[in-house]
Amino acid sequence: MKKLFFILLASIFFTSCGHKEGAHNHDHHGHHHDHEHNAKLHLTGYNDIFEIYAEADPFVTGQESTILTHITWLNNFKPLSSGKVTAILNVGGKQYTYKVDLPIQAGIYRIAITPKESGTATLTYQIETRDTTSTIEIKGIDIYTNEHEAHEMAEAITPKSINVINFTKEQSWDVDFATEQAKYEPLGQSIKTIAQVQPTPKDDRVVTAKSSGIVLLPYNALYAGSTVSTGQQICTITSQGMEANNLGIRFIEAQNNYNTAKENYERDLQLAKDKIVSQKELSESKREYENCKAIYDNMLKNFNSGSETVSSPINGYVKEIFVQNGTFVEVGTPIMTISENRDLILIAEVQQKYLPLLANLYTANIRNPHNNTYISLDSLEGKIISYGKSLQSDCYLIPVTMQIRNTNHFVAGELLDIYLKTRSSEPVISVPTSAILEEQGTYYVMVQLYPELFEKREVKLGVSDGQRTEIKQGIKVHERIVSRGATIVKLSQASSSLDPHAGHVH
Repeated sequence: MKKLFFILLASIFFTSCGHKEGAHNHDHHGHHHDHEHNAKLHLTGYNDIFEIYAEADPFVTGQESTILTHITWLNNFKPLSSGKVTAILNVGGKQYTYKVDLPIQAGIYRIAITPKESGTATLTYQIETRDTTSTIEIKGIDIYTNEHEAHEMAEAITPKSINVINFTKEQSWDVDFATEQAKYEPLGQSIKTIAQVQPTPKDDRVVTAKSSGIVLLPYNALYAGSTVSTGQQICTITSQGMEANNLGIRFIEAQNNYNTAKENYERDLQLAKDKIVSQKELSESKREYENCKAIYDNMLKNFNSGSETVSSPINGYVKEIFVQNGTFVEVGTPIMTISENRDLILIAEVQQKYLPLLANLYTANIRNPHNNTYISLDSLEGKIISYGKSLQSDCYLIPVTMQIRNTNHFVAGELLDIYLKTRSSEPVISVPTSAILEEQGTYYVMVQLYPELFEKREVKLGVSDGQRTEIKQGIKVHERIVSRGATIVKLSQASSSLDPHAGHVH
């Protein structure tokens, strides 16, 4: 009796574990399905907005097939958290429609369809969100009349490889992850070198003394690198206690000249009405008045108690200061240089063996040392200005000059890694450089077999422009590879089984 009791208890336990009504729980550890068959169909579809990954029971006439549909935004590879989904199975001219208003959890929609006809079907998804309506078709789905045959065929078409790695959608949604297709396009030879950042001459303004006197720097002293704005006081020049070039005397002179010129102009204006003064004389009188007024207004604005305020003419930063507090300066003496730092010059130097390629230069990729990412010259509104046509006796490197808009806070004098790109008419298969993994001199990429199964595949590399790398051997055009997060997928291999369904509980 005791033996019979334990047999009955075990039977109840396994029955309850394998057939919980409506049980379907997705988490980081796996999926739970309410079917005893392990074989599943793995259906994938894309448009410009979404990725569809549907894990479905094989379709058999007269039987309900559960379709777990994972919907991912392609702009960030995160799950669709809300929205209405309509699935339409079209077979033999008949349609079977199933509508879902909400996901069972973020990104996962549970759909059930019972086909009545066998044949080859198309599964169409209509996704409706607050901001967009989108359609994705998945073609070539077989519907069988025999359940055993359906599951055997599903098992047969499941990808098998000794290097497969199971990485669920829930896992990919939680990390920085993305995939993209390998491209077949021209990828010209690139020249890797170093470029030095230099300011553009037009961005620098030298502030000079407009009068003679003693320089007084502000209490909150400026230093090289200090940010300044247009009209901000950067120093004052005083001549108090000085007999020569006294600012107080100059101010009075400017005031008297202005008053005299104003009176003369107003008088000539009245005399011109009576044609006592000619138009030429009136014009000269007006010009003299305007000149005196400009000088007086400038001194009035900047003059205060025997001193003159010197202000920044532009927004920018202090590049260099030429004087110290208390320095005596003459009119025209440079005080400091202020740079807008808006545009920058990049000077790269390349070996002379690359001279034949320089005529085909068209852009470049620049490594940003602040975040270790590569930026295209185009994204910086940049352009290649020139390259050296001859070699100097004391230098055997050829300069290449580029101009960029400083949107990434580069600093003059900084050294940047750069890939100079040349045009090529020959297309090659290429992937993002971020997709490539290296192990002891051997290179790999993670190829997507379907959105939860990846293959670690060895590849042979060709040329690179920093952002993309040619793949000479190992993948085919349009195969989908992991472009961001390849290392994370690789690390998950330790916890994955060789079974493609590893991580799923059926």
